[in-house]
Amino acid sequence: RHGIRIRGVDDLNAKQLKAVQRHYAEAVMPLLHTAAVRPGNAPFIEDRKLYLVCRIRPRGKKRARLVLLNVPSDTLGRFVRLPSAKGRDDLIFLDDVIRLNLRQLFSGHKILDCHAVKLSRDAELYLDEEFTGTMVDKVRKSLRKRQTGVPARFLYDNAMPAATVRALRDLLGLKKEDLVAGGRYHNFSDLLALPVKGHKELRDPAWPPVEHPRLKQEADLFRVVSKSPLLLHFPYHDFGHIVRWLEQAAVDRQVRHIAITLYRVASGSRVCEALLKALANGVRVTVFVEVQARFDERSNLEWGERLEAAGAKVLYSYEGLKVHAKLLLIERSERGRVRRYAYLGTGNFHEGTARLYVDSALLTARPAITREVQEVFRHLADREHRPRLKHLLMAPTGLRSGMETLIDREIEHALKGRDAGILL
Repeated sequence: RHGIRIRGVDDLNAKQLKAVQRHYAEAVMPLLHTAAVRPGNAPFIEDRKLYLVCRIRPRGKKRARLVLLNVPSDTLGRFVRLPSAKGRDDLIFLDDVIRLNLRQLFSGHKILDCHAVKLSRDAELYLDEEFTGTMVDKVRKSLRKRQTGVPARFLYDNAMPAATVRALRDLLGLKKEDLVAGGRYHNFSDLLALPVKGHKELRDPAWPPVEHPRLKQEADLFRVVSKSPLLLHFPYHDFGHIVRWLEQAAVDRQVRHIAITLYRVASGSRVCEALLKALANGVRVTVFVEVQARFDERSNLEWGERLEAAGAKVLYSYEGLKVHAKLLLIERSERGRVRRYAYLGTGNFHEGTARLYVDSALLTARPAITREVQEVFRHLADREHRPRLKHLLMAPTGLRSGMETLIDREIEHALKGRDAGILL
């Protein structure tokens, strides 16, 4: 209907077939790795990567053998564009580019069949199994083991011969419940990145975030927040306001100290770059880095090391503590005294996810709130310090009881006929 077609191995015209053969020779073949699959020789299968298992037989021989073949989609992309008629976009799976050239790869062999497989490995870090070292040490050790974790789920083409499935199951030490029969192709999330141009009718119109009304007249967030608190809703409002606030703080000669908690950040984080700039300009920076943020542990450790090397005071989570709170505290000299500005948010300091996830953020300079945010940072730096909190609820000491008190209050209001409600 829209001229986009994913072509199968039997659907190509002569021109397209020639293009596939050329692409295979120039780009694909140099990246292919084959490994024999036989008892006592289990090739290592990377976590969640695409592979083909081919059953081949040397010509003149009766016995077939299994070979594991990687699909280098991480490097080349999952789809290959084909020569197409005007107004059309013909594509082919990289898997099929390889399938069409198996005779060249395995010359002197008869290709009996070839099927897609994918192995998912246990990604749990199992920190309890590391008996020595700090939480950071344990995470580092466990990260080294993640890519070689125990096989947990084996997805295979349901057309694969039962004997091949059994051979792979036994070789990988899998249980029957670890096996999942799928289709010819895996990783359908790759369809989100089809290499086609144009087709505006298939794309959602851009929905750019809006400026908060109070920030249209005044871009200086310090000045705006000093007058009254500001509530932002993402992605409706622009998270760039927060990034620019940090970038402003990094070069503001009145700023003395920045403290922040980091749970997940973007790969090229402007937030972290602003912190590095602040350090270069002589601003004290305290960063709490959560090293137990699932699948972002390595990135967080790397940012922690960069910030520490630049002079930041970097705090890490420890046994029994995991920090989900997204807090920012900026201390600024104003008229001979220190004034504090706080950010309390539900979402990460992540420019990418802020365009997708629904979150709220409160920016305030009210001493009653900023003092308590400072108390939380003191607690993160010194676990013996018990913060005195009246407005903020903090787990594990007061969140549950505080929430129950607030719920009871709304129940009481409802029973008395007053306005009441709980937004979940």
